[in-house]
Amino acid sequence: MFGSETLEVAIGLVLVYFIMSLLCSTVTELITRWLSLRARTLKDGILKLINGDQNLYQVISENPLFKGLSPKDPKNPRDPNNPKDPEKEHWWDLIKIVKWHIFKKNHYGPSELPPATFAQIIIDTVMDAGKKPGSGYTAVASSVNDIRKTDEEKGESKSLLTESFKVIETLENNLVLTDTGSGILDKTPNYTDIVPIISNENKLVLKSLLAAAKTKVNTWDGAITEFRASLEKWFDDSQQRVTGWYKRKTQLIVLCLAVVICFGLNVDSIGIAKSLFSDPALRDTVVAAAEAQVEQSVAENVSANATYTELRAQLDSLNLPIGWTTETGDRNRRPDDFPGWLVKIIGIFITAFAVTLGAPFWFDLLSKLVNLRAAGKKPEKT
Repeated sequence: MFGSETLEVAIGLVLVYFIMSLLCSTVTELITRWLSLRARTLKDGILKLINGDQNLYQVISENPLFKGLSPKDPKNPRDPNNPKDPEKEHWWDLIKIVKWHIFKKNHYGPSELPPATFAQIIIDTVMDAGKKPGSGYTAVASSVNDIRKTDEEKGESKSLLTESFKVIETLENNLVLTDTGSGILDKTPNYTDIVPIISNENKLVLKSLLAAAKTKVNTWDGAITEFRASLEKWFDDSQQRVTGWYKRKTQLIVLCLAVVICFGLNVDSIGIAKSLFSDPALRDTVVAAAEAQVEQSVAENVSANATYTELRAQLDSLNLPIGWTTETGDRNRRPDDFPGWLVKIIGIFITAFAVTLGAPFWFDLLSKLVNLRAAGKKPEKT
């Protein structure tokens, strides 16, 4: 076995970083869920995709397919129409009231939107542009049936006109550019159930996708299928940018949390490394905990579902110099001079920045270090 002190100290530090990363990730998930960060980021992505057309986004958000994926609208906890038993009120109800007042104007939409659902919503919206919801498809079916009925009354063969052709024709007619000056028409004030006309910017995009779909196939059914696939790809490509936005936001939250938690718990990388170097028994204990952590995580995936309390207890069980103390003898926990405090602050910031790399990174590194210390992974039993 390779029992290098440096390797064992590295294993101890990586184990601490792994546990702290899981802890910060757990708190971050709670914060993002409370702030509806996924839903708000998706809304920003859709608005960016449709050139900031608020009218079109309103129609999309009112579509039953969209609303079916959305959580229930938040209700004012103090609304008299939403009575609540005073005996069942809790202190956290105050947090709900504050949250409602802060975010009541924001859209509480779905956290994820499948590309196929988005494509269907756009087609529905264009079909019904300037009409009552659902009237576009009804008009198409009625028109085709009337033509076929007329042909039958004349004793002629049924018309070759299909509903797919009428759908394409309706889409093209509703995507004709309008001279609006600003490019966007407001909703008709006297008819709240009328779908607003789509802006010219979005019409140009949809017209180009529809024209490209028609050139790729030679049937009307195929044109609709190709147009739907183009809309899905258009939306899917934009979601890569939305994913990047969300990751940057969560990384900022993780960084802020890491700094606060590391200072609050006094997780000092330099102090931990000094303690591990000077105490062989402590190194053996931490390395054994690291090996158990790797085996348990691989076998049961326990760490992915661990709670904050469990992770904090796991961190305390390592017996490392973590946490503040009022005693002046332990310099790793409480320095007694300015250089000591400066080193401690640097050590805490090292831990905070290490935590931002994420639990998967540190678990992968921890597994490699544990296998390296064991002189290679044991061969699997046949």
